[in-house]
Formats: sequence, C-alpha cells, structure tokens
Amino acid sequence: MPPINLYNTDVVYLKKSIKNDLKIDNFLVKELNDNHAVIYTKSLVDYKNICDMLTKTEANYYTYTPKEEKKITLILKGINKNYNCDDILHCLKTKENESLKFEKVTQLATKRSITQNISLPYYIVQASPNSSINAIKNIKEIDNSIVTWENIRRKPIQQCTRCQRFSHTASNCHMDYRCVKCGESHKIGECKITSEDGRDKLYCTLCKQHGHPSSYKNCTEYKRRMQIKEEMKNRIKQNISQRHMSYNNYVQTGISYSNAVRSNNINNNNYNNYVQTGISYSNAARSNNVNNNNFVSKSYNENTRNINNIDNNNSINKILEELRNMQQNFNKFEKQLSEHSVMIAQIMNWYGILPSH
Repeated sequence: MPPINLYNTDVVYLKKSIKNDLKIDNFLVKELNDNHAVIYTKSLVDYKNICDMLTKTEANYYTYTPKEEKKITLILKGINKNYNCDDILHCLKTKENESLKFEKVTQLATKRSITQNISLPYYIVQASPNSSINAIKNIKEIDNSIVTWENIRRKPIQQCTRCQRFSHTASNCHMDYRCVKCGESHKIGECKITSEDGRDKLYCTLCKQHGHPSSYKNCTEYKRRMQIKEEMKNRIKQNISQRHMSYNNYVQTGISYSNAVRSNNINNNNYNNYVQTGISYSNAARSNNVNNNNFVSKSYNENTRNINNIDNNNSINKILEELRNMQQNFNKFEKQLSEHSVMIAQIMNWYGILPSH
C-alpha cells in the first residue's frame, strides 16, 4: 500500500485512535521529524479506513493512489476536434469486454489552447484499473475513423497544485492550501495578484523568495529536487549494473564449465594428471624455467606409476559440488534481484520517476 504522509499531528494520539477506534493493529508509523510522520499499512481496507479518519478530523496529509485503483489513462488521436466526449465514450463502450472497461473521456486542453480558445483533436481516455492496455491499443477505429493511442507524457517532477509540494498530486492531497502566486492559504482562483501586477509581488513558498511563483522551473528548490531525482536514477542504474556484474561472475557467455576449469590451455587428461598428483602449477612451472607444454609432458611421465591408483570419482565429485554451489548462488542472486526490482519500481512510481499504469 502507498504511504500516508502526515504533518503537524500528535503521533501518540494518532496511534491510539487507529488501534481503539478503527481496531487496526497491523500498521507502522515512521517519524521523520517532529512535524512529519509516515503511516504504512498492509491492506487496502486499512489504508482507506485510516485515510477516511484523517479526512474527517481535517488532518494535514497527502498520499498516493493505490495500484488497485489506479486508472489506465491514454491519449486518443485521430478523432475530429468537434466530437462530443460522451459520443466517443459511447462508441468505446460498444467495444468493451471482460478485460476492457472504459470510464471517462475528456478533451485535452493546454494553457495555450485555453488562452486562444481553441479545441485540440486529442482526447484523454480513462479505463478501469483491470483493463488491458494492449486491448485498448488494439482498437484501430472509432466511428469509422482510424485512430491511434499514445501514453501520457509525465512531468519530470510531480508538483501538487494545492499545497505546492513535490512528489504528489492534488487529487490525493489534504494539506492546507498554499497559493502558487502569493503563498497564502486561499483556494485556487482567489488570489489578488493579477497578470497586470509586477513579478515583485510573486512569492515562492518553496524557496521563500520573491520574484517568481512556486511553479517556476528555475527555482532553486525545484533544481535541487531535480538533482535528487537524477542521483536516485543513477544510483538505481548502478545497483542494477552491479547485480548484472555479479551474475556474470557466475555465468559467462560462450564458456562452459568444463572449459572454465581448464587452466592455461591444459587439456583434460593432462589437467587431471596435474591436479591429482598434488603438484601445484606454480611450483612445477618454476622448475628449470620450462614452458607449460614441457611441464605437462614431464609431469605426466613422472607420475605414470600413480595414475592407476588415482580415484577418478574424486574429480567428478569436485566438479558436481562446484556446480551445486554455483546453482545455489545463482538462485540467491535471482531471488534478491526480484525483491529489489519490486522495491525499486514502487519507489520510482511513488516519486513520479516512472509513468503510472
């Protein structure tokens, strides 16, 4: 379940309320500082009940949409801009099946299109969380029009339009309002600063400086967040690269185990003779400064009398034991990679690094 970020709340009283009033015991609270705590839950029901309680008590908190409720959102192209959204939704519903259910269609609008009062031939289509993205993209025509689908381009960093903080959106925010222009606690559209006023009246609640709004991309706080995001992405790539290197230590492309155990191009017969005699290669190589081929031949001739007494099963058992150890190490690595991949995906999703599904 996604975390619940809570501000300016008595954590001790909160825990008692969750346990006594909601009868929830399976949750955790992490206090980041005196004013900021994070609640972690195990089930969707507990998550919703705690959020409802915080909303009723008018607590300052923000969270994220659970994966089970996250709607699939795509851009529809190829439909005339004069179409009614309800008509498009009606056409889409005729194509629904068990793995596909459409919920909402809205026409895409940008700041420029709103200012110029023009309509764009693009539509935002939302489907149920259980719908198949591939099934949606397989729809090639709507009302006899050839259409295409595209994923929504996410902003580099999510910024809430309600409280102006980063890493979440206004749809999951219950923090106090902070105006993007003046920083005061009033709702959107109630600010007294107009476009005719100078930039000196603008105030950023993030860097605490005058001269720009809180949504300014050259704000020092925004740049700092972008740097943190890049460092996080690089750290994740580095961890994945290290795990791939660890994997390559166990498995090398094009090299079999039998070839790997050969040292310095010694063939199998000579290699077994060289190992089973108990003579190390380094000690033998020092003798009279002979090359490898002479050493192998000499070692073979000198130990001919002992060959019949050597138990070949020992070498086979050693190889089998090495193979078993390699398999165990690979299984451990595969398990760790799977666990860390899930954790990495959750962190990137919560902080807006990956697109929402």
